[in-house]
Amino acid sequence: MSGTAGSATIDCDVLVVGAGPAGSVAAREAAVAGARVVLVDRRPRVGKPARCAGFLPAAAARKLEFVQLPVLQQIETMEVRTPGGSRLRLNSPGFIVERELLDRRLAAAAADAGALLITGCRARPDGAGADCRRAGGEGLRIDAPVIVGADGPLSPTALAAGFKRQKCVRAAQVTLDPGGGGRALEIFHEPVFSGGYGWFFPAGDSCRVGVAVDGASGITAPEAIKYLLGRVSGRLPRGRRLLATTGGLVPVSGKVSPGRGNIILAGDAAGLCHPLTGAGIAAALESGAMAGAAAAGAAAGDTGALERYRRELAEIYGSALERARERRKEIESSRRLDALTFSLAVRRGWALAGKGAERERHDLNALNLENV
Repeated sequence: MSGTAGSATIDCDVLVVGAGPAGSVAAREAAVAGARVVLVDRRPRVGKPARCAGFLPAAAARKLEFVQLPVLQQIETMEVRTPGGSRLRLNSPGFIVERELLDRRLAAAAADAGALLITGCRARPDGAGADCRRAGGEGLRIDAPVIVGADGPLSPTALAAGFKRQKCVRAAQVTLDPGGGGRALEIFHEPVFSGGYGWFFPAGDSCRVGVAVDGASGITAPEAIKYLLGRVSGRLPRGRRLLATTGGLVPVSGKVSPGRGNIILAGDAAGLCHPLTGAGIAAALESGAMAGAAAAGAAAGDTGALERYRRELAEIYGSALERARERRKEIESSRRLDALTFSLAVRRGWALAGKGAERERHDLNALNLENV
């Protein structure tokens, strides 16, 4: 790499924008393959604030053998609840993790592999790299023949590649102490959560209560949170304390945006967030690893590496996201109808999503786990 993090210009083989799970895994994969990698993130501290409920499926956890997983709670099942008391139970083995800590460890793993990590750096990608503005206002130019965009649902890298902004719903979440216990994720579908749903996730000694709602629906995320807290208050001990609040955007477009030219996209930037369930960590990790390998191959002279990545990403996720998008439309169209019609639409949608869930028993001894 010519230049250093304090210079005006850096030249590298691969620029990765965004140090979330997709970006950090992509940067590590490319660095391990021998590429000169720069990983930039606009936040001064990687992982903070964490805008995620933190569910990591067991299958995805097995691919992270190079980091210690900060586990708060083991999860076995998911219960999807609809008006009238209907419940759909899905086998969903996995873990609630401390996302901020997980993100930091993934970024550190990328740096340990040789990637140059620059935080507090807003990147504006173009066809030859990116113009960046650091926290102190200092400008920085990063030149790179290959760019990996892993910068979330409002990705500037996706815009540079010619893709439109994704449709998103707004999410809000509170963390409470003490929690409600149990090893089940609970999802609440009710007409009040227009465009989304609510959730109650156990997280060790605490719990996470959150909502995702369409901003044009007439209800705000704080109002929806208040409603859901009323629904679950019976299982929460008296004297509970508010530990943290967070919020963000959940993409619901359900259309793969793999990139163009010398730009490839991964994770939420590539449109891989599930439009019905909001799940995105597993797809971020998988696409990040694929993107990193493709970027390193392209930097080494494999002229077809980026196009193969884009084609494979569409093959893996395209049809599944399209089906989920149709199920989401069905749920939304039935939201104002009778409770039975709405409940059946929800059950059909989540049953489809559950078909891809892992069903084998998970061996905890085979994982690098840490309870925090």
